This record gives sequence, structure tokens and C-alpha cells, in this order.
Amino acid sequence: MNKKILRRLSCFLLAVAMLFLAACGNGAASKPAGDNDSSAGTSSGSQNVSEIEMPTADLSDNSKVLKVFGWSTMAENNTDGEAAEYFKEEFGVTIEETVSTHETYWTDLAKMVAAGNAPDVVDCSYDKFWPVPVSENLLEPWDGLIDFDSPLWANTKEQTEQMKWKDKIYFPIISEFVQSWVYYNKNMFKNYGLEDMTPRALYERGEWTLDKLIEISDKFIEKNNKNEIIQWGFTPQNLEPISISGVQIVEIINGKEYKNNLKDPRIAKVMNAFYTISGAGSGSMSVKDACPLFEQEKVAMLFSHADIVLQRRFEHLRQADALGFAPMPKLDNESGHNVEISLDPGYGLIKGAKNKELATLWVNYLKWFRLGENLCVEIPAAEKSPAAERYNIKPKAGSATLSQEDVDFINEFLATNPTKVYTNYRSIIRNFGEMLDVYKWQVFAGSAQWSAVVQQLYPTYETRLKDYIK
Repeated sequence: MNKKILRRLSCFLLAVAMLFLAACGNGAASKPAGDNDSSAGTSSGSQNVSEIEMPTADLSDNSKVLKVFGWSTMAENNTDGEAAEYFKEEFGVTIEETVSTHETYWTDLAKMVAAGNAPDVVDCSYDKFWPVPVSENLLEPWDGLIDFDSPLWANTKEQTEQMKWKDKIYFPIISEFVQSWVYYNKNMFKNYGLEDMTPRALYERGEWTLDKLIEISDKFIEKNNKNEIIQWGFTPQNLEPISISGVQIVEIINGKEYKNNLKDPRIAKVMNAFYTISGAGSGSMSVKDACPLFEQEKVAMLFSHADIVLQRRFEHLRQADALGFAPMPKLDNESGHNVEISLDPGYGLIKGAKNKELATLWVNYLKWFRLGENLCVEIPAAEKSPAAERYNIKPKAGSATLSQEDVDFINEFLATNPTKVYTNYRSIIRNFGEMLDVYKWQVFAGSAQWSAVVQQLYPTYETRLKDYIK
């Protein structure tokens, strides 16, 4: 997992001092856990972030060393790394880092907590934070340390409340962000005479559905003289297609109840549809390394991270005006559009933390530093954030930008208030120790039908979910 991608997703424009709280429209509030019936809009709502003062604290009688644990260095975090440098300079503090890996950092933290030598805070990953560190008692709550009723936390208060564990706050939600788009190669569609069938064209006509994606994917199949497929119509990066259903596979609510949605017919509809273009069907969906395949123009459509529109690796496609993107398709004509959303859960207070005062100041400062982030990180900003104003942060040279047409399209899409589908389920099943193994490499690859996977996984998920909330 590349942490740079995570931070681009949630805070790219803050790093280049191009953030504006209202650039993504005026959608309604959202509910991250247990309720996907919410609409997309800004992460900041109507809050005037410029009026929020920088947090401070009296550290005269306190240690000025903050010990941070994470799965990569803070320098790799884009905005968090930048915030840390200003934090050290602003308050004259030192940050000592302990770095693990994305695969083992909860296990490594558990060992340190048991030994009594753990750091103060842990950087929580959006795709692995929920619920292992709280279910295994590795964190202390922020209640009583952070004032979540203050204006500083107003724009993510509801999200933070929804991610409580047994009525306590362990994850100070920094922001939420659009997780993915469906990308397509404009030139490939043009070469096949399908210019009026691109995902965006279909979306604008109200015809962009799961069935249409399946139909179009099959039109791009090319084979060599050995009858092997060498060009595909569609490829998913990870589990993005599941969000078309509008359902999280599994949910844990306040550490007190769970929902096992594996048998939901909407999920079955999605998985069965993609099985038809898997290796067991037409073969027009590839499960090879998705981004390189799209980069090499060997696949027409890619479902992947929202920051791809800004990645330099696809510069040749941008220069050729060949990189298009659109929302995920509707489940069917009777359904509305969804938008996949992830949370940035901030930093957890590690059990037994020695420097809670400085840890609290860091989390409050980080929240302030990143005020003004857009729900949609690719949108150029009309105003500077408080941090950009204070430190006179300038745009980074060579930053990729979107065309005005694409900016307008994103704003118009989000103004329709698509239903937010949160990706918290990925964190849960990743902590189960399986994710791509079952969903991508079996169902998407065509080696197993969804009905068989459900029979295999449902009782296992039941047991693991019950263990989490015991």
C-alpha cells in the first residue's frame, strides 16, 4: 500500500495551498457507519475555516518529545509530513518516529503496548483502522482531551460520532474524501466508434448502468493468434465495483452491533454481473495489475483511486486528451448514483501514552492545518486555508491540474447528491486477513461463483464479527 496515494486522496490540494471548503457543492450531511442513505457535498459544509484560530497549549512543564508510530514515515505523508514540520517549528518540539509496515503494524503495536514501551500516537490508515485497535484495547479514547464540540471539529463532528466505539471517541476524523472514479481511454472508445458510449456520455444521458458497463467491456476484446486475450474492456484496482451495490459487505456499529451483508441481493447482482465478463465468461475483465494495464492502453476502462487524474504516470494520456473519468455506474435504471467515500481517521492515542498533552496538541494542530479540505480533492480552490495563510504556503511546481470542463463535471455530479457508500468494510475485511484473495482473485477472476463464496465466507464472517464486539 502506497501511503502517498492515501494522502493525495485526502489532502493533495491542501499541500499545494489550493483548498476551498465549498468547491464541491452544497450536499447534505452524511453518516459513515450503518447508514449509507446520505448525500455527497463538502467536507466542510458552510463553515468559515478562516476564522478558526490555530490551536496552542502551554508546554512549559511538559515533555516536548512526541513519539509517533506508523506504517511509513511522516515525510511520505504529503500533508501530514508537511504539517509535522510546521508543528515542530511552531512549538519547538521533537517528533520521534517508529515505523512498521502496513501488513504488521497492529501486531507490532500490540507487542509494544504489552511491553509498556509504546509511542504516544499511531497514524491510522483509512483502509485498516476499523476496528482492530479498539477491539483489541490498543487505544485510549480522546474524550476529555479533545473538544469535539468546538468549531475546529465542527465539519467532521458527525463522522467522528458515527465512528465511536462503545460510546467513546478513538478516531478523530480529519476528513472524508471521494475514493474512486471509473476511468476510460477516450482514444480507444474513438477507435472503436464508441465516442457516444463513453462512461461520461452515458452518465450525462442517464444511461450509465452496470449492464451498460458489462456490455461495453465486451466490445474491446482483442486476441492474438493463439486465441489469448491481449486487450480488455475493464479492470478493477481493488474492490471498488462492490460499491455499485450501495451496500457495505460488513458493518460494525459503535462496537455494540454488527451487520453481515454478504447475502444482500444487491451485492450478489454486482458480483454475478462481473462474473459474466471474468475468465469464466467473456474474459473482457482483467485482474492483472490494473494501473499498468491502463497506462499501457491495453484496457479501455479502469475503476481505481480518485487521485489518478493527477498522477504523473498518466501524463501521456492527459497530453493526448485521452484520459476520461466518470462516476461508478448505477446498479440499474431504478437506482440512483453512488459515490465511494473514505474517511481519514487521524491519529489514535496509544494505550499508556506518556505525553497526552503534546499528543492532543498535535491532533488539534493537524486538524487545523488541514481545514478546508474538499470532499473532492481534485477541485481547485478559490481561497487559501488558515495554514496556507499563516505560513504562506505556495503551490508546488509541476502539480497536475484538471481542465475546467472536468472541474465543472465533478461539481455538477456532486451537486446531484449521490449516495455516499463508505469503504469502512474494506478495513474490516482487510483485518480479517483476506480481501483481494477472495473477491478479486476468485470471483473477479472467474474461479468461483459468488453463491459459493457466500456459503464459504458467511459463517466465518459471523464468527469474526461477533469476536470484535464481545
